[in-house]
Amino acid sequence: MRCPSRRRPSIAFLLAAGAAVGCGASEGQNPSFDFSGITAFWDVVDTLLQDRSPSSEQWDRIFETPGYAALTASEFDPEFFKEQFALAYQPSREAERVAALDSATSTRFLRHYRRVGDARSQLEEQAGLLRRTPLCNDALTRSRAFLPEPQYTECPPVSFVIFANDGRGYDPIVVDLLASISWDIGPFLAHEFHHWIRNRQLAFDWSAVAAEDRDLLWVLDQLQAEGIADHIDKAAWMEDEAAIPTGRASYAAEYRRHVLDAAALLGTVDSLLCELSDSGADRLAAGARLRSMIPQSGHPTGFYMARTILETLGREALVQELGNPFNFVVRYQEATTRREGRPGFSSCATIALDTLRHRYERRPGGGS
Repeated sequence: MRCPSRRRPSIAFLLAAGAAVGCGASEGQNPSFDFSGITAFWDVVDTLLQDRSPSSEQWDRIFETPGYAALTASEFDPEFFKEQFALAYQPSREAERVAALDSATSTRFLRHYRRVGDARSQLEEQAGLLRRTPLCNDALTRSRAFLPEPQYTECPPVSFVIFANDGRGYDPIVVDLLASISWDIGPFLAHEFHHWIRNRQLAFDWSAVAAEDRDLLWVLDQLQAEGIADHIDKAAWMEDEAAIPTGRASYAAEYRRHVLDAAALLGTVDSLLCELSDSGADRLAAGARLRSMIPQSGHPTGFYMARTILETLGREALVQELGNPFNFVVRYQEATTRREGRPGFSSCATIALDTLRHRYERRPGGGS
């Protein structure tokens, strides 16, 4: 079945959508949305643009907002933002900034922050539109297409910040304000809602995972989490190029290529897992290798696996025990036995995966 085209809503479209709910449409259509990180971000930027260093109180304010607090608790050091924001906006660092942007090792973050600075008026308008335009219920409806019962009826908390052209399914969900323009915001939010709900059903406890197993389990978890959630906002990309959000053509082309290459990649993954099983290889090193070979944080490879399950076993098999990546592999393995041309995992790879499962899976009732 051909998926309908879903272009990214333009500013004009969002204005029209806001008007469509009636002339009484007002601020607060999405009460779970938080913009305190944006306010604190511009306060810091304004100080940097004056070639001054923000005060400790200003930095405290930004890192105490829900979005930045979630980011710095999970993957970013506050010093990263302090340095990157200063490099991006302080006039006295122009020569250093130009050299960094011209360097082959220039980070995507610095380029993103420069785009943010150039798009300030557009971003301020976007924040207003996001406040006024009802988006939450539609995003929840989209996310439910790949959720088991019981279904959530309340919108998760969403904090808008500036960090990367991306989002995170943390608590609260974190969305970059510029990303809300460059992505198709409805499906994008639904994807992150799906992560937020799934993360409340995890079949393992990250705090109990040994350091040598974290990368292995991270890959396994990403394959399920992104593979299923990508059916909400990226399935149409495989059918219709017109469905790709404006400005995301390069990312989408790479994504599509990796989906087509997924079968070959899974063969390489199988070999690595067999080495782990047969020789008792260093789990830390094996996990690092596996993590480095999975493209785009597991999105396209997971999509391929999830699509195999969906087309062969059906939706219910795909979403059963949504937070259990171990069962995701079991369902994929089952699907490949019924689907000619889809590579399954060998017995030695299955042993390695089963070992990980028995080590960390929390069974119903809280047992392990």
